[in-house]
Amino acid sequence: MENRIKLITLNAYYLLGAIIFLTLGNFLQSLNFEIGLIITEYVLVLGYSLLIIKMSKAKISDYVHFNDVSRMTLLKTVLIVLLSLPIVMLLNLITLYILEVLGKGIYYDIPIAKDFASVIFQFFVISISAGICEEVFFRGVILNTYTDYFSYKKAIIISAFMFGIFHFNLQNILGPIYLGIVFGYLTIKTQSIVPAILGHMTNNGVAYVISYMGSLITTETEGMIDASFLLDSIMSLAFVAVFSLGVILYIIKTIPGRDMNLKDRKVENHKKREFIPLVITIIIYIGYSTYIFF
Repeated sequence: MENRIKLITLNAYYLLGAIIFLTLGNFLQSLNFEIGLIITEYVLVLGYSLLIIKMSKAKISDYVHFNDVSRMTLLKTVLIVLLSLPIVMLLNLITLYILEVLGKGIYYDIPIAKDFASVIFQFFVISISAGICEEVFFRGVILNTYTDYFSYKKAIIISAFMFGIFHFNLQNILGPIYLGIVFGYLTIKTQSIVPAILGHMTNNGVAYVISYMGSLITTETEGMIDASFLLDSIMSLAFVAVFSLGVILYIIKTIPGRDMNLKDRKVENHKKREFIPLVITIIIYIGYSTYIFF
């Protein structure tokens, strides 16, 4: 394939990017969270994505598609993300429950803003910037490279898994993987990255507002989150999450676009050794998570 990103090349860049994100990104954010996050998103994620394309002598337009999408599809995208909130919460609560059962404390890594200006700045970076930069990388470069080698569905699942791993946060891995599947499906279906960006912005924005508002509320149960409390929360949220998933699946079916079940679409051959960088990334993820939580 001329002027296309090779699978082994992408996976190698992914491994290198993960190492840079985990080391330099965390270091910069430890010095100044807001500024460090800006550099991480626009240089280590967005800039890195464009570098991968350039080094592969490919075209940005071949990987980052900003095709027009109807207002109704965008509205449905926002609705899907809002309905996904209880699902994401349930998945993350399940992870927290497992960690709590193992006797490990909950690890928080986002500093709470102290003033209004910091709130606005953090919202911009976590919602707007992350929505643009991370989607260009994952639903642009990664997803479109994997569709050259796999069926649409397999490419969506693999890229979603890579999205979850890249966060390097054990207590927040299932939620991003689920959202990665949703954003990947919308990207392939609409042949545009716009719905994924909007969905990512919506999810992060709402999550940040909820998190910030929660930090302002002091309750008698603060500091008393244990396995029993988490299990009760999981049981209470399960019904809502299942109902939401049913509605989401219905809405997704009404979105017009590309056939996701094409049988005769030509894909390139791939070899197992091309996934060695991914295996190494997973090993690093496991090692880092063990160090943080265990």
